[in-house]
Amino acid sequence: MRSLQQEVIYHIEMSLQIENLLASAPPASNDAYTRIAKALRLEKTVEEKDKEIEKLKMQVSLLAESTKISDMAKFDIIQQNVEFIKSAIRKIENAIPPEPITLTNKKAP
Repeated sequence: MRSLQQEVIYHIEMSLQIENLLASAPPASNDAYTRIAKALRLEKTVEEKDKEIEKLKMQVSLLAESTKISDMAKFDIIQQNVEFIKSAIRKIENAIPPEPITLTNKKAP
């Protein structure tokens, strides 16, 4: 949503664009109605594109916000991974037999 100041500036710029468009029209087309109609169509197109741009900016902003993870969330994820690793190490340690099994591979002389 635009502020009042932005809205006033926008309308002033559009008026200047319409004046420039009317001034740049070839002298053969003296039909002011046709030139004004073209200018109004152009203004309508510009406004639609402006709305599309604003929507896209909002979508980009929402996407950027959705990808951000707070520092606390990052630390929570790291802490959770540490706990998983500790649990896996405990399970491995508990699975190790109490005394190592030695294999004797004696060859006859």
